[in-house]
Amino acid sequence: MNQSSISLLDFSVFQSHPELIDRLSLVVQEIFHGSIVEAKDYSIGTDQSVIYIKTTSRVEAIVKIPKSSFRNYNDSSFFPMHLPNKQAWLLGILKKHDVLGPSLIYLDPDNKFFIESFIPEANYSEKENEFSDADKKNIMHELGKTMKKFHEIKSNKFGYMILGAENEGKFESWFDLFREVPESIKNCCALRGFGLDIQNKLEKIFEEQKEYLKTFKEPSLLHADISFNNMRVQKIKGQWHFSGLIDFADLLSGDPLFDFGEFFGSCGDWNLISHMENGYLDGEKFTMIQMKAIRFYAVYFCLWWLEVTEDPKKIERITKTFIELLYWKI
Repeated sequence: MNQSSISLLDFSVFQSHPELIDRLSLVVQEIFHGSIVEAKDYSIGTDQSVIYIKTTSRVEAIVKIPKSSFRNYNDSSFFPMHLPNKQAWLLGILKKHDVLGPSLIYLDPDNKFFIESFIPEANYSEKENEFSDADKKNIMHELGKTMKKFHEIKSNKFGYMILGAENEGKFESWFDLFREVPESIKNCCALRGFGLDIQNKLEKIFEEQKEYLKTFKEPSLLHADISFNNMRVQKIKGQWHFSGLIDFADLLSGDPLFDFGEFFGSCGDWNLISHMENGYLDGEKFTMIQMKAIRFYAVYFCLWWLEVTEDPKKIERITKTFIELLYWKI
């Protein structure tokens, strides 16, 4: 048994799919001219296994094995962007548009896994306590510039990407993604014990955004999962820099402002968003119409999290941001 087999069998994904071990070992030998000497599980979400590998030839890379690769495509929980070939397509688009992110190294012909480049040095979440205010400002400013390039990639239709086309969402209207918001508002308020006053405020925010959502007609690709876990950072000459976005498995087609709202819902710190805004708009500010859209998207994100999570700390943090959004003065 070779080194790859010894290390990879420690991971549940390879225990479930041992046939991938020899295939991956052969690919590593052919592409990197070595074998795997180190492997770590970098998985955070539930949609795919993310395995960091280091080879005898000193190459570092990321192996991604989406669970959708082994799932019935008719499964209601299936998202086409979770498939290796869809993510491989996106990595090619990023390179073409000079967006800071991983590069595609290898796509399995049977569409079971793919290998992408490793972006040094760490996730933002791993180094957050080391950042000065100047570091945070610099990282977010650079993230904003990267998101500007990313959002310049135009797409077709709206919502989650479909299986039969490379750059097309499943809905005819951007509003279609949000049709179930009224029901989510009722469910969330009942689940978390929010009173009628909060429910009324949420319903008002949605009603005020309906026309905007229905008339939005210029979709771009959206990351849709910007978080501290999906931002890579690197320290260069004593200063921290943004080094790339990772994990595009939740890719959407729609309004670029969605990424700002989702990220604010995730981080709850508008100071970070304002530094990102500065890089994105080259020193300009969002308009009142844009701010209202960002607030709605942040509320949408919070509603979703408060419905699905059972983590007490996450519930407390998201609720704090959620309530703050209801009283924004725009």
